[in-house]
Amino acid sequence: MTRLRQCPGLRPAAVATALAALAALSGCASVDFDQAVATTNHDAAGFTSGRLALAQTDAQRAARAQTAAELLSRPLEQGDAVQLALVNSPALQAILAENWAGAAAAAQSGRIANPIFALTRMRIGDELEIERALTFGLLDLLLLPRRQSIATQRIGQAQLQLTAEVIEQVTQVRQAWVNAVAAQQSLLYAEQVLASAEAGAELARRMLAAGNFSKLARARQQAFYADSATQLAAAQHPLAAAAREQLVRLTGLTDRQAGNVEAARPAPRPAHGAARSGCGGPRGDRGPAGHPARPGCPRCGSGGPGHEPRAEFHRHRAGRGRLHALRRCRGHPRHGTRL
Repeated sequence: MTRLRQCPGLRPAAVATALAALAALSGCASVDFDQAVATTNHDAAGFTSGRLALAQTDAQRAARAQTAAELLSRPLEQGDAVQLALVNSPALQAILAENWAGAAAAAQSGRIANPIFALTRMRIGDELEIERALTFGLLDLLLLPRRQSIATQRIGQAQLQLTAEVIEQVTQVRQAWVNAVAAQQSLLYAEQVLASAEAGAELARRMLAAGNFSKLARARQQAFYADSATQLAAAQHPLAAAAREQLVRLTGLTDRQAGNVEAARPAPRPAHGAARSGCGGPRGDRGPAGHPARPGCPRCGSGGPGHEPRAEFHRHRAGRGRLHALRRCRGHPRHGTRL
């Protein structure tokens, strides 16, 4: 420890000079957390879109709650899920707060201990002695430049760690959204397959009763129906439902908010042959169905008020085929022949 003591022969100017030198040497790295968040938004702009921020006031929290309610009022796209996590996830807010505390601790490690100023008044008989002392760590003062350099490096490390944690959290939200949509679509597909398999099994049973199907063909349809039921049960497994719960957890939704969340369905794939010419294509004279192009044609898939998609047309066509098959089973041949 070093102690500067004022004695009768020591001028106050010398003490002031020592204090000024100590103050100049005690300069240290500071933390600007707003700048750190702005740097993270810039470095990870593809993940945060500049929306990363720490809510510190009630007004900011209320605005975030309103934004979350607006996002939950419609099916969530992947970008909406990320934005919902940025404004509503307590995990992201905890990451920001912990990083701020870590950066502040790193900056504090670059400072020396506060100096101690002591004032002593002693009286012995008629003599009065006043002692003024300033005490600080000499070793801390000698190592101060090195401590400041280490503190600056730790602050930079905290900045990089913040960016990495935010990117990881946003990536998890995106993956959870994909898994939730995949689980939802798998369930819908399994339900459609089961409905088709059930219709096929019933058709095979009736055709077998009419003598138009063999037992082997009927057994194949029944096996397909059983396999479809198994696939539906697998799609309804709790592990599949866990994908949606993971999305709810990563976005920080409450139980009440979780009831309103709905992942948006992916855009339907274009119908086969929709890219061909016809019905507005380069040729424009005949559609892919082989007849002149007409607006609203269900086979050509051309646009227009009241037009049907191509998939809907094929579904209706398959339904008419099943109806004709049932009629043939009941002894009403379509063209005077039986299968």
